Amino acid sequence: MDNKEYENKYEGTVKVLRIIGWPLLFIGIACIGFGLANTLMTMASFDDTMPRFIFLFFIGAPFMVGGIICLSLGYRRKMGEFVASQAAPVAKDFTNYMIDGTSDSIARTIGKASAEMNKGKDQQIEGVNVNTCAKCGNANAPEAKFCSKCGAPLTKVCPSCGATNDDGAKFCSNCGHELY
Repeated sequence: MDNKEYENKYEGTVKVLRIIGWPLLFIGIACIGFGLANTLMTMASFDDTMPRFIFLFFIGAPFMVGGIICLSLGYRRKMGEFVASQAAPVAKDFTNYMIDGTSDSIARTIGKASAEMNKGKDQQIEGVNVNTCAKCGNANAPEAKFCSKCGAPLTKVCPSCGATNDDGAKFCSNCGHELY
């Protein structure tokens, strides 16, 4: 189910929740306010009578909670969109900050790996892509076109479309033509 279908499916429910939520909330606030005011005025008069409308406080609380629940469900999508619009730029800035802060470390790691490969070692360094020569097995830099040890080509060029493919490829990754 795509997003538009989902929105249309629950559009009526969302409208009903919004319409019901506001009156419930206002009735609840009014009852609580009136019951509380009556209680405070009775207490301020210093007589021994019980507040007459204290029960409104207890009736208003469920109305108010029901209104809050209806409104939170009715406006959940709008609230989510708002939160996402506020959080996404912060997450993007944080990610860019972290990438900028670690780029020197990544460059040093790749530099060390490249130096290891240039020493003629045949081992692959963990976490670094290498271009291994099919002829002699030497580990070369990922962007290398020829082996640094034996000079053999590390890539095959497709005769049909001219795309560059790995030396071990049997078919072109661009057009599917058979490679020789």
